[in-house]
Amino acid sequence: MKKLATYVILADILTGWRYSKGVKTEITTGLTYSYNGLGIKDAVVHCNESPVKGKTYPEGSILKIELHGVKNYTMEDEKAYPGCSILVTDEDGNVTLKNDDIFENVEITKEQLKLVVPSIKITFGNSFAAGKKYELKAHFYDKKKPESVIDIDLGFEVVAK
Repeated sequence: MKKLATYVILADILTGWRYSKGVKTEITTGLTYSYNGLGIKDAVVHCNESPVKGKTYPEGSILKIELHGVKNYTMEDEKAYPGCSILVTDEDGNVTLKNDDIFENVEITKEQLKLVVPSIKITFGNSFAAGKKYELKAHFYDKKKPESVIDIDLGFEVVAK
């Protein structure tokens, strides 16, 4: 019986080595991310290149969400093929920003994967009205294995300068 338990643990380690799944919510910013297949260490929200603690952003500022420690991409010819769609809607459900693949035609080598921090940036320009609430949904995925994903959800409000 002891041998069987050892084999089961070893098999679990070997087959689960490249698999991860979970959900995390950052209470102060409201950022929630879930992952399945792709791995992630952390996601950080910035406003004008500084980490933030809050859910409001001034008009004209730049929101950036960085994903640290992303791993488990399917490698093909020593390259990974990431994808990312973005959807921002206002409190009435109107689409403010939409892009089906911000990483269109992007391929990353194994060496670059060690250096690259996947991120998205949004400038709160004319499409965003002060005093309105918005919801950002970003869907990062592996184009060679689309079921391997990281989903981001962030509710926020744009405020006057």
